[in-house]
Amino acid sequence: MKESIKKVGILVSLLFLFITIVSGEVITIDFWHGHTGSDGEVMRQMVQQFEKENPNIKINVISMAWDQLFVKAELAISQGTGPDIVTLPADRMAELASKGIIKPIDDLIIQGAFDKNAFDEALWSLTFYNDKQFGIPLDTHPAVVYYNKDIFKKENIEVPNDRPLSKDEFLAIANKLTNLKEGKYGLVLPTLAVHAWWHTWSFFKQAGGILWNEGGKDPQLNSEAMEKAISFVRSLQGTVFPEQLIDWQTAYSFFVTGNAAMVMHGSWLVTGLNKAGINYGTMMVPQIFEDAPYSAFANMHMFAFPRLDKKKEEAALKFVKWILTEERNLAWGKGSGNVPALNAAREEYAKDPIYKPMAVTSEMNKDKLFMSPYVKEDATIIYKYIQPALEKLYGNKKIEIKPVLDELNNNVKNLLAQ
Repeated sequence: MKESIKKVGILVSLLFLFITIVSGEVITIDFWHGHTGSDGEVMRQMVQQFEKENPNIKINVISMAWDQLFVKAELAISQGTGPDIVTLPADRMAELASKGIIKPIDDLIIQGAFDKNAFDEALWSLTFYNDKQFGIPLDTHPAVVYYNKDIFKKENIEVPNDRPLSKDEFLAIANKLTNLKEGKYGLVLPTLAVHAWWHTWSFFKQAGGILWNEGGKDPQLNSEAMEKAISFVRSLQGTVFPEQLIDWQTAYSFFVTGNAAMVMHGSWLVTGLNKAGINYGTMMVPQIFEDAPYSAFANMHMFAFPRLDKKKEEAALKFVKWILTEERNLAWGKGSGNVPALNAAREEYAKDPIYKPMAVTSEMNKDKLFMSPYVKEDATIIYKYIQPALEKLYGNKKIEIKPVLDELNNNVKNLLAQ
């Protein structure tokens, strides 16, 4: 049965190709994405190769910051224009699906366009909202710790790439490589903007934290798990990295100049470090707490379809199927740093020592992907409430944690109750 469905899908694709070649018609689709770094260059090259192999399809690529993309897409679609295909982080899907910005694609799956068994099961399951499928997984992008190989070699420090360090192991290394008087830090973590939440998330989940109850109306942001996570990050301030608030650009600068031995960030950072010529290695985010199974910040990218004009849909679908072959999904993974969504591509990706910690994290992280508080009721919770609360606590270690978290939880609870 499955083989018959696949054959039907192939025949449909061949028929579409035949018709467009005979007619000479060129189908143009608009593809919007938020891959604005080196990963954007990888995607641009892949689009160019696709166009070369498929001269009857033209892809207009527009790249912009994620938040800007979604605002512009919503406005354009309301006016009958906008993208035919987008990539988006999984945590934005519920919001976009509930607003009608992206469309259900169940019929495409039923037609045999994709074999769900070829994908990571946990990623595939995250493409559903209200029992309808809204996307096709491209990758997952977990946080890892990047370390300066030259500094580690000088200090005779070796680390595993297939398991997380314990709290004691990790802190021993961070303290050994810190000399505050000389401005040398064992580790830097951004404590400003959304990055503060990303890194707090890893420890919050390890401590057993959940965002809210199953109904989604009872937030748990003032839990013991959140207190433990924030207390741990605070314990690093002024000991292994500066006490003052640090933005991402400053943290990155510390690392690439050799003034910080380690920095924690997403898997996509490999492209920038490669371009900068940094001699780096990777290891998993440490296991600081053991109240819950291992977890680290991770999200996923998926393809979604905002508009479903029949001809454009077929052309867009052909592009997605083209990029989601083992060979090209692996090329995307190695080019972007992100872990491929296809199981076969992931196996090959994990053979590289740089990528293995990302791959192992993804396997241990199944069903625990980062779900930031983007919900259909409101998409500003993280920026309006969580981010300011964390910046307040990380900006002044004398402030008591519990009252700030109680206020945060009440604000979010009131908002969700509206």
